[in-house]
Amino acid sequence: MDVGDLLKVEGGFWVVRRVEPSLGKAVVEDQDAMCQWQDFGALVKLKRLCNPVLDWPSATMPSGRHGRLLTVLRDGELLIRFKDWFRVDEFQMGGLLYLNPALGMGFRDRLTVTYADGVSASVNIPKVFRPASALPAPVVVVPKPPPVSLLDRLLLEGDDE
Repeated sequence: MDVGDLLKVEGGFWVVRRVEPSLGKAVVEDQDAMCQWQDFGALVKLKRLCNPVLDWPSATMPSGRHGRLLTVLRDGELLIRFKDWFRVDEFQMGGLLYLNPALGMGFRDRLTVTYADGVSASVNIPKVFRPASALPAPVVVVPKPPPVSLLDRLLLEGDDE
C-alpha cells in the first residue's frame, strides 16, 4: 500500500493520504473529504484500484485563489470524485486534475470545474494526454569533466615526488 492508492470500499472510494508503518496504520480520505486512521489489516482486505498519479492522464487546472474544488462537469454531466477524477491537493492553486482513462477523453475535450467560492472555470484536455507511467523517461545528461590544463598537469606531476 502506497500514498495515493485508490481503494474501493462499500458505497464509495478511499484514497491513502499517509502511511505510518511504525503504527501499522494509514490515513485515508473518503469522497466527502473526511480523513480517518485505518489499520493496515482492514485496508489490505480492500480492493486496490490504482494510483491515479501514476496510472491516470492529467490536465492542467487554471490557477487562482478560489478555494476547494467542488465539482467537475463533462457536457453537463457530474463526474464523481475518486471514481472519475482525482486531485493530489484539493486546496492547491492550479495543479493537475487526474482523469480516469475509462472516461475516454481526448484532445479538445473540455471540462467545467466549480470551486467553493462559486467560480467556474474550463479545463481543456491537452494534446499529450497520457498517464505519467506512459510518458518517456527524462534524458539524464552526465556532464563531461573539464579538460585538465597544462598548469594542473604540472601541479599533479609535482605531487608524485
